[in-house]
This record gives sequence, C-alpha cells and structure tokens, in this order.
Amino acid sequence: MFPRNPHAGHSRSIAENRSWQRPSRRLLVGGSSVLFGLNARVIERQTGLRTLNLGTHAALGAPYILAQARNLAQSGDTILLVFEYELYVSNARDDVWLDYLVARAPDHFHRLSLIEQWDVFMLTPGKRLKIGLKNRFNPGSYPDHITGAGVYYSDYIDSWGDQIHHPQSAAPAAFEPLPTLLGRGLPEHPASFPAIESFCRWAQEHHIRVLATYPNVLDQPVLHTPLAKKTAARVADFYAKIGVPVVGEYTDSLVPADQFFDTVYHLDDEAALARTQRLVEKLRPYLK
Repeated sequence: MFPRNPHAGHSRSIAENRSWQRPSRRLLVGGSSVLFGLNARVIERQTGLRTLNLGTHAALGAPYILAQARNLAQSGDTILLVFEYELYVSNARDDVWLDYLVARAPDHFHRLSLIEQWDVFMLTPGKRLKIGLKNRFNPGSYPDHITGAGVYYSDYIDSWGDQIHHPQSAAPAAFEPLPTLLGRGLPEHPASFPAIESFCRWAQEHHIRVLATYPNVLDQPVLHTPLAKKTAARVADFYAKIGVPVVGEYTDSLVPADQFFDTVYHLDDEAALARTQRLVEKLRPYLK
C-alpha cells in the first residue's frame, strides 16, 4: 500500500508526476467516533504532516463515508480508516441516510447511478419531499441551527475538522451504555467488507496509502471475552488480506466510562486529546 517512488521510471504522466508536488496529507476517516475521539490538530503538530478529520455520522454508512474520502483524497495522501464496528455490517439505507442525502449532500446524490438515484427517490417519503420543496422555495422558514442541538452543529467544527467544545462538564447526566458489535460479534459475511476492499484497491491504484485502526469505545467486561477478541481478530484479518496495516491492538481503544461525552463512541474533548497522543506513538513507524 506504499506510494511508488515518484522518481522511479518514466512512464508516469505529467499530471501524475505533478501530484507528487502537492503536500501529502493524513485523512482520518470514519464515523463520529473519529469526529469526537481523535484530534487532527494534535496529529499534525506532533508529526508535522497536514492532517484532516473527516469523521461524520456513522448512520450514513460505509459506502457514503468512503465515497467522501475518495472524493477528497489525492495521490500521496495517507488515509486512516477508523470504523465503528456497526459500520462493517450496515450499508445505511435508512431514514437518516435518506434525509441527509436529500438535504445536505446533493453532490453525492448526483454521483450516484441513475438506478441508485431512482432508489433514493422511491425510498424518500412524500412528506419529506414536500418539506424539502417548501424549504427550497422559502429557505427562511427553517432556522440554520436547531434550538437545543448542543454541540451538534457546524460552529463546533474547527479548521482541522475536529469536534470542539464537548468538555466533560457539559456532558449529559447519563447515557445508556449500549453494547457494540465488538462484544456481540460480526456476521459471517459483513455487508461493508466488499465496499471497503474496493475502496482500498482504488486507493492503491491512485498511490494513496491506507492504514486502519480500532475505534474508541467504552470499556466493558463483555469487550474482554473470547467473542470480543475473535471480533477484533476478524477485523484485523480482513485488513491483512487486502494489504492494509492495522495500527495497534483493539484494547488500545477501550476507554473508561468517565471519559465519554454522550455515547459509547464519543469521548469528551480532554479524553480525545489524550487518546490521540497515544495513537500518535503507534502511528509514527507508519508515517516515516
């Protein structure tokens, strides 16, 4: 998965050679465990390599998240995949995905095939279409920020793409510590494995290096069972088969409950800084 030496051979096109003149970047790709749990600014300052946090809502699914990474990545970049365990089994065609795609991601919609666009049209409820049309012709009828949204709007995303202003002091009084698929196991054929493999082949062809690691998750006894260890090993084996190095062990990402903000995947900002610093030490051998 290493980019080829830009000086090796003479068959590369001028455009391809020029791509090596652009500064290489590190892109953190995954769901909101990346957004809330890793800090691109810290990685950039510790390594001297431009780093961007592309973490987003995991409910949008692996295909959408990978499509956004593909749209932004350039030759010479390194992508760190940090997928929540649920992302390995869900291709996200639910109401959250539909609403986001129609309201917030028209560019992505237009990149879909005609058949996929037709599926989106057929799956979108008539009520939602009416709301969208009303807002299109009268955008002032809907506020940009929803009252009570807390940290969940773009004002709290900095120039590195990191979530900010989510201190432990502002965390909800309690949240339900739902078990993740790490402790429950993956199905025999995880739905997102083919999409991830296809993305990694594309990255290799475009001289983009891909690494993977485990998502931050609330530590619970069930995550130390033989089943949890088997789940983590299946993830590592999958990446090994497609030539993607896995950074660290799954136990590196198990974090105590008092360091979480509002879900089992969302660290508070201080814990995110500490976790990122630990990850940087694991990343260093791969960034040389």
